[in-house]
Amino acid sequence: MTKKRWTLVIAVSIIIGLAQVCFFSLLPTPWREFLPVLPIAAIFLILNRPTAALVFAGTGGFIVDLFSPGVSKFAVAEYLLIIIALAFILESVLTNRSVYVMATLVIIARTLSAIWEIVAAFASNLLFKTVFQTVSVQAFFISCAWDVFSVAVLFFIIARFTRRFLTPVIQNGSYEY
Repeated sequence: MTKKRWTLVIAVSIIIGLAQVCFFSLLPTPWREFLPVLPIAAIFLILNRPTAALVFAGTGGFIVDLFSPGVSKFAVAEYLLIIIALAFILESVLTNRSVYVMATLVIIARTLSAIWEIVAAFASNLLFKTVFQTVSVQAFFISCAWDVFSVAVLFFIIARFTRRFLTPVIQNGSYEY
């Protein structure tokens, strides 16, 4: 990728990370669980841009850690490890590129994020005797629904405007999409 595209990926990840921490966290309950950094990083994986996904997740995680109030959740490590796990799952288990695979990836990502928070809360309580708030079951399902909805919409927008995920059909000796 060119320097211009890397700059664009980093700038968008900073803006999305700031929106996740500074804007969405202040909204009422159904809107508060919209956490867009992981789903957008998963979209980069579907588009065969794993390095862009890692840079996006790392920068977004850094912004989330930097601006989130309270105890640090180590979002940089969390997001990077989740993206590495998703890239492995995408290459070894889910080999096609479809909206169903996107939905599966973001649900796996959100589940790994919840597991990360539970383990961090347990370790924090065990080592430092501090209370670490984890995600509730209701917030988890709302966040999964937001993730699936947002990546489905973005997937169809990308498929419509770039014709990237369409399969060719041969009619009258020529390829049509």
